[in-house]
Amino acid sequence: KNEFLEEDFFNYHFSLNLKDNMIEGVSEARLYYTQFLTDRLFDNRYQENLLRGIRLGYNFWKNCYFIVDIHDIFYDRDLDNEVDILRTTIAEIKVAF
Repeated sequence: KNEFLEEDFFNYHFSLNLKDNMIEGVSEARLYYTQFLTDRLFDNRYQENLLRGIRLGYNFWKNCYFIVDIHDIFYDRDLDNEVDILRTTIAEIKVAF
């Protein structure tokens, strides 16, 4: 009998988005939290396959935007049975024509 098949696994995603022009100069704002393939809903410890982050855009001149996206990914990078964090920061300049 395979015990793995008897467990339930869940995926869930939460996102809070700010509409364009709600705050002067802010072109976009987003907080997000995603968990893939977990057997515990809303656990307070970090697990593999967890993604969380923030994305913020600022309109600094006409159709030019500066966007920063910072997100954390949790997984066991070195296979020592401890969940590690990988933080990524992306900065971009967007020009809309």
